[in-house]
Amino acid sequence: MKESVSFMSDETRVQQAVAAFMEGNSCSQAVFCVYGPALGVPEETALRISGAFGGGMGNLSEACGAATGAFMAIGAKGLPKEETYKLVQAFAKEFQAKYGSLHCTNLLGFDLSTENGREGRKNSGLGHEYCAQYVQGAAEILEKLLFAEP
Repeated sequence: MKESVSFMSDETRVQQAVAAFMEGNSCSQAVFCVYGPALGVPEETALRISGAFGGGMGNLSEACGAATGAFMAIGAKGLPKEETYKLVQAFAKEFQAKYGSLHCTNLLGFDLSTENGREGRKNSGLGHEYCAQYVQGAAEILEKLLFAEP
């Protein structure tokens, strides 16, 4: 029987998010399919909701999908709007400090909104490697923001 994500340790949730990405989920799905259920969103629903956000929001190469998956998880916490915004801002500040940007093109070095950019990422193999790091980083930040003991 699969361990309930709400009772997983922080390390296990981080590992589950990276594994979900490596198994073929998009970056946003990998984050939200682990953290959504931990916050009351069924896994299947989390996968459907986050399905449009990979590749910088549907391969538009805009906001990083790992970050948007994290933003969905922050929203799923169900806090008042101002508290939610503060958590999003804290996440963004830490993610940007660690990786230099929230923008997919800047993070990958490829513009996924173009065929050349998607081919470049695919042929380099780096996009997958980098995105796994961003999924892990997003999950680690979520652990601190949403699950750390006060």
